[in-house]
Amino acid sequence: MKTTQETIEQKVEALFAPFAGKDTEVLAKAAKYKINPSDKSKYPNLIKHLLGMNGIGNSLSELLGVETPVVFKTIVVTPKLDVKNGMSFENLNFNAVMEKKWKENQMYRTFKNTTFVFCILIAKPDKTVEFHTARVWTMPEQDLKMVQRMWRAIRSEFRTGVTIKPKEVQDGRLFLHNSLPKKTDNAVCHVRPRGSKANPLMELPNGQKIHTQCYWLNPNYLKAQLFPEAI
Repeated sequence: MKTTQETIEQKVEALFAPFAGKDTEVLAKAAKYKINPSDKSKYPNLIKHLLGMNGIGNSLSELLGVETPVVFKTIVVTPKLDVKNGMSFENLNFNAVMEKKWKENQMYRTFKNTTFVFCILIAKPDKTVEFHTARVWTMPEQDLKMVQRMWRAIRSEFRTGVTIKPKEVQDGRLFLHNSLPKKTDNAVCHVRPRGSKANPLMELPNGQKIHTQCYWLNPNYLKAQLFPEAI
C-alpha cells in the first residue's frame, strides 16, 4: 500500500511534468499571465496561474486530492544548482514566541505538519529562467530540533534584551541590526527581515522596537536538502 508521501510525490510529478525544461516566459504566455520583472512574487504567481489556483480558497492540497496540508514554494538556483538566497516563511509573532510552548508555536506547526512542494527554477547565463522540476519535501525530525534551538535562542534574546545597532545603508536608510539568530548561528534556519524598503518597525515584548522579522531556511541547508548529489 502506498504511503501518503508516495501518493503526493506521484501526483506532484504528474502535475508539474509538463512544465519541465520550459522557459518561464513561454509558460507565462501559455497561462495568459504577464511576468512583472520587479515583482518579488512573480514566480509564485506564475505557478498559481499554471495550476489554475487563482481563485480564493484554492489550495495545492485540494488540487492533489489529499487531506495533508501541502504548500508550494518557489526557489531559483544557478545552473550548478547553487542556492543564492534563503527561503522566507511567516513573520515572527514576538508575543507568541514568548507566551506559547514550542509545540503550540507557528514555527513548529509549519515544519511539523506541512508537506512542501519546492518548484525549482534555474536562472541561466542568458538571463532567462527555466522551470526545472518540483520536489516534495518534509523537514526531517533532527532538523526540526535545530529550528527549536533557534526558537529558544530568540526567547533568550527577548528575555535579556535584543542588542540593536542602527546602521546607515547605501541609499541613506537607517537599518537596525540586531542580535537575533543569524545564518552563522544555526545550520538550518535564521531570522531576518524580508528586505522590503518599507519594512515597518514592531515592538518587542520588552518595549524595544525592531524591524519586522521572519524566519528563513538557510541557502546551504536548502541545497543540501534538494540537491544532495551536488554537495
